[in-house]
Amino acid sequence: MKPGPKVGSKMWRRSYPVVTFARPVPSCATRIHYELWRAGVRASNTGVMRDGFCTDCTQKYKYTMMQEGRCEHPEIRFREDDDGFIEGFLPRGEA
Repeated sequence: MKPGPKVGSKMWRRSYPVVTFARPVPSCATRIHYELWRAGVRASNTGVMRDGFCTDCTQKYKYTMMQEGRCEHPEIRFREDDDGFIEGFLPRGEA
């Protein structure tokens, strides 16, 4: 499989659609959980905020939320980034 753009690069951020929600807080999170995530992302300056909450999910949490009917974006996929960390992404054409 051909590697994609470097994670976090401008090309990478343009390569994938942005995750959006019908309400201000995703169904899988409490308001406090979501606000803490937002504060952490703002402090880290990684660009994850633009890509969305779901791209920071884990496979296990996604599965649990799907079982509970609380996952708003089950189309999120996971892959290993250049540093060996698992990242979530929304495949093209599924926004």
